[in-house]
Amino acid sequence: MEKREVIYRHSGTVRITHWINVLVLLVLLMSGMQIFNAHPALYLGAQSNFDAPILAMDAMQDGYEVTSLQEYAEARAVHRLGDDLASGRWAKRNRDLLDLEAAELGLRLLVA
Repeated sequence: MEKREVIYRHSGTVRITHWINVLVLLVLLMSGMQIFNAHPALYLGAQSNFDAPILAMDAMQDGYEVTSLQEYAEARAVHRLGDDLASGRWAKRNRDLLDLEAAELGLRLLVA
């Protein structure tokens, strides 16, 4: 039986630095997506033309068309509040607030 000749194409150093580069690029991609998630628009040049970004990502979820996650959260909160008011869950959970005067209620809601 013939013994096969082993050919080393890349050294160990090259292999290790390759996988380090893969991990670093993965972290770079994830952090870039996090930044893009915070402000989902891309502008070209020294100034930001907020009316006409080069690239923009809009979210569409649960039937709400929104342009940012903050708007989605607000729309979802208003929708859930409407459901809670219609079903009476809000009144059950906040029974102690219903007995307060308007000024005291406003202060408590502002502080919370």
